Order: sequence, then C-alpha cells, then structure tokens
Amino acid sequence: MPKHTNIYDLVKEAARRLRVPRAELLEEAIQALRTGELRAVNLSERINPKVSPTMTYGGWLQCYRGSDPESSKNFFMRIIVRRLDFDKWLRIQKKTRHRGPEKGTTGLRASDEKLLPLMRKLIRHGEATSIHNAAQMFADKIKGGGTLLSKVKRLSARYRERYPQHR
Repeated sequence: MPKHTNIYDLVKEAARRLRVPRAELLEEAIQALRTGELRAVNLSERINPKVSPTMTYGGWLQCYRGSDPESSKNFFMRIIVRRLDFDKWLRIQKKTRHRGPEKGTTGLRASDEKLLPLMRKLIRHGEATSIHNAAQMFADKIKGGGTLLSKVKRLSARYRERYPQHR
C-alpha cells in the first residue's frame, strides 16, 4: 500500500467502506484541507505554470465552490495526501459524524407544537384530568409513526417541556 496517494481515491475508498456518500465525504475532506486539519503534500505546487504561473493546488482549493466533485475529479486526483494523515483525520471525523437528523429538527416537533395550546386549554377548563389524558384526546391528530401510546407519551413530554409549571 503506498504511503502517499491522491485525495480522490482515498475518499472514494473510505466512502465505500463507511457506506457514506462520496460527495459528502469529499466536501468534508476539502474543508479539512482548507483549514489545515488535513495536510496535503503538494498544495504549494503550481498547477500549470504555462497557463497560470501563480495558481497552486492550495489556491485552487480555496476558491473551489463546485457542487459536483466528479467534474473536478482530475484536480482532486492531483492533490497528494499521506495515507496516515488521512486515516487519522478520518478517525476523528467518524467520532464526530452523526447519522440522522439533528436533535430537535424533526418535522414532528412542529406538528406537536400546534396541539400544545389546545391541550393547555383542555387542562385549564377541567375537560382533561391530566397532561396524559389531554394528549389522549388528540391521539387521532398526533402525527408520526409508532404506537398510539408512544405518540401520546411524546406529546405529553413536549407539553411538559413547553409548560414546565404544569408538572
């Protein structure tokens, strides 16, 4: 296995192994190269002295804003990185990589929030004996998957978050 290789092949191999989108991992690697978290061997090397005597690979990376890394594949294949540096960077990335939506950003929160004032009204007027009972009254309107009980529990928890004085 060579000690040095191009960033494109390293990302391609790692994306396949980790089962993550290659474009996403390449964007993260580009950002790491820009910030210096990941070092490349030849960023100060000039791309093509005949065409642009001053443009280096590092300069090109700083101004690269492509949405499709495949179109710039040839440039990425010329950026050389030490395999050990890439593996170290990737281990750190894997520890901080999260799957799924970020906490608190699911669409269910917005739909649940619409029911909370209605639940509060039922509790205040004595039509519901508890938070759980009020949530049960809206069971048919609670969106999302899971059992009826899990949806009622989720809505009750949201109510307690929003109105902590009603515990």
